[in-house]
Amino acid sequence: MNVKTWKTWLGLGGLLLIVSVIIVAFAFTSIPHSGGDNAGYVSLAHGLLTEGAYLDVFDPQRMKHTKYPPVFPALLAMMIGLGARTWGTLKLAAAVPTVIAVLGTYVWAGRRLGAWTGFAIALILSFSSAVIYYSHWVLSDALFLALT
Repeated sequence: MNVKTWKTWLGLGGLLLIVSVIIVAFAFTSIPHSGGDNAGYVSLAHGLLTEGAYLDVFDPQRMKHTKYPPVFPALLAMMIGLGARTWGTLKLAAAVPTVIAVLGTYVWAGRRLGAWTGFAIALILSFSSAVIYYSHWVLSDALFLALT
């Protein structure tokens, strides 16, 4: 790639980063999700930190957890271990992967279809209602979107 191409890629990527961060910031809410899965994830993270095991700490039988994969609770456990204490801070576990997913889409689509087309596809993804919705809850959807 020549210098002009690199500048285009970096410029579009930077613009996409700014747009995605702004969208995620505007969608942010500090209240917890009403569905309850977020509490389950935090409970599993707590179990990883305090018990060193992937189990339902609220269950008196201390059964091993089998409903959710351990990737997202492990990320939350790491964040809690580093000092995260509020829902707002824990929501970074969804907000940051949302931005990473948008940038990853840009790189993936751009390598196949060109920088401008990749930018357009990633921009459409960043404005997707489902992507915006899951960017501000303590749920695993954004992380798994970023990983796929």
